[in-house]
Amino acid sequence: MNTKSFPKISFYSIILIVIIALTGFIAYSNILNSFFISDDFVLIALLSKLGPFGLWFNQQHGQSLFFRPLLGLISFLDYKIWGLNPFGYHLTNFGFHLANSLLVGSIAFLLSLNLRLELKLKRFIPYFAGFIFLLLPSHSEAVSWISARTDVIATFFALLSFSIYLIPINLTASNSPYQSRGFHFLLSTLRPNPPAPFPAREGGVINIFKSLRDLIFRIVLPSPRRRGAGGEVTQVSAENETAPHYQGETKTPSSSPHYQGGVRGGKTFKQFHQPIKLGVSLTAFLAALLCKESIVSFPGLIIAYELYQYSQAKSRNIKKTLTNCLFYVAVLGFYFVWRYLKLGTLIGGYGEGIHLKFNPIQILYNLIIYPTRSFLPGQFNSGLTFWFLAFIGLVLISIFALILSYYKHQLESNIPQTLILVIIGFWICVLPAINVSVSPFDTQGERYLYWASSFASIYIALIITILVSNFQLCLILSSIILVSLGLSLYSVNQNWKFAGELSETLLSSLQKTPIESPIITSVPDNFRGAYIYRTGLIQGLYLFDIDNRFKVKFEQKTINKPFQKVRFYSDKILLVMMNTLLEPTDKIIVNLIKTNQYQLKLSNPQTAFFLTPKNTVVTPDYHVSNVQYQSYTLNLNNPSRFQDLLLYSSGKFVKLSD
Repeated sequence: MNTKSFPKISFYSIILIVIIALTGFIAYSNILNSFFISDDFVLIALLSKLGPFGLWFNQQHGQSLFFRPLLGLISFLDYKIWGLNPFGYHLTNFGFHLANSLLVGSIAFLLSLNLRLELKLKRFIPYFAGFIFLLLPSHSEAVSWISARTDVIATFFALLSFSIYLIPINLTASNSPYQSRGFHFLLSTLRPNPPAPFPAREGGVINIFKSLRDLIFRIVLPSPRRRGAGGEVTQVSAENETAPHYQGETKTPSSSPHYQGGVRGGKTFKQFHQPIKLGVSLTAFLAALLCKESIVSFPGLIIAYELYQYSQAKSRNIKKTLTNCLFYVAVLGFYFVWRYLKLGTLIGGYGEGIHLKFNPIQILYNLIIYPTRSFLPGQFNSGLTFWFLAFIGLVLISIFALILSYYKHQLESNIPQTLILVIIGFWICVLPAINVSVSPFDTQGERYLYWASSFASIYIALIITILVSNFQLCLILSSIILVSLGLSLYSVNQNWKFAGELSETLLSSLQKTPIESPIITSVPDNFRGAYIYRTGLIQGLYLFDIDNRFKVKFEQKTINKPFQKVRFYSDKILLVMMNTLLEPTDKIIVNLIKTNQYQLKLSNPQTAFFLTPKNTVVTPDYHVSNVQYQSYTLNLNNPSRFQDLLLYSSGKFVKLSD
């Protein structure tokens, strides 16, 4: 008798998707209502004045050096829906991040089809990889900071393009009974053996864990089914479900009478050339480029995967294989031409001084920091020794896993090759950011690793599976790791939450000050790496000060076509210095040196003063001297301006004269 199982499958898939979404929602719940910070004000102010093209401007310097039209359209849609409500912007960031986690799991699933492992372990890999990506603490900056959505949204389209590219190559109707179920196969990654009655004789924590696990999976996951020759749905036995694909007489797709080439077969190769699937993948790749230029290395990822496939089937025609890559190179070329016509330059961004500055020492430093910082949070006061040892440990673990996978499974299992592919994929993704820096101490710069961390997540899932190789132990260990990552992420997000609260308080206190032309002696730049007002204070007043007490103005002018320069400015506000914060109670101590000369000193010895181009140190009314790491001297040329001095103290601006 034929049985239709699709409604049931859809129901359980929805349950598991909801569980995944709730996990991420809890981890990011403390920042969803967080106020705007730093570049967020610049972003929204530009959108309000320039429409969807506001993001085409370098927010740090006000020049039109970025070409990100699709990102501008998405952010403009956010602005039209949510206005000045930060919740909606955070919700958009989180939604894209959640989608990215599912796509990482999908890619891990498609790659795992090539592996000859016990079926439950193969199902475990995508589950673990997706959840790792969802909860990595190094994603705090990219997801929690509204303006860092460039990396989150660009990564979404890049992962979508790559996952679509993999589907026709890896998945055919003949080699996967789960093809019609879509994400259900991905989400049913942890199905155990059919549960036995609760143990009566064995005791201890393990038995309790097993019983709870079996009860959960009885409720959540249906038994996997497969279709018979006549289309009827039959139950898969526990023996077939748990048997490794490479042992004994277990049937593989190649032994089936319906086999048509499997991963590298004729039907698969033809499917790739179906215009719709190829077109969607190429369109998603172009969309990623139109969100952020750092996706330019994506064709290298396609080439690496094709070589990985070719290494497993040397009978394939390498020329036909590489022809597929040419489509992506062509899209990249089209993007560069379009970009050049709009910007008048190929580099843009932060300029040739950053993107084309190949400092060997910086690159070597990044080779050590990038892989470890992808899954470890910043460690305050950590030195290079710590990160070097972490990097060496990572290398040794990788080598050991490769040796172990070869010893246990041999090359025919495809495990060593897949592990190498994932490592290469990480470095291809991170290549465009090799000249920038990621802080080893806090969250600054973590967004540059967001795209590459998708492969770091798959790498961790593969490593754990290879080293443990026992489903029960993998389940326990993964639970411990995920809880640790989730707690760490929640803790790091507290910094962004406080930064938002402080941003709102400072903006409010500045609007309430009776001073008409304030001199702000120091503006908090960041709190433990979470930006506060590195930029955006003037734009924040433009957006939220309805009366415009400080006469904030907008200026837009053409420099040399097609370049333009835009800025929001006020002649009534002067910013003298920037400072970092480590504790909510940090403040600035003022000492009178002599008449009209004041020393400003930070109360926390681990914080610092520094200057940016937006600071003014010499005016007719004052000048700054003796600038030190922890202090500086403010000299008043006009003593009457003493009444206009504002001081940061414990979360707000106060009058120095009070």
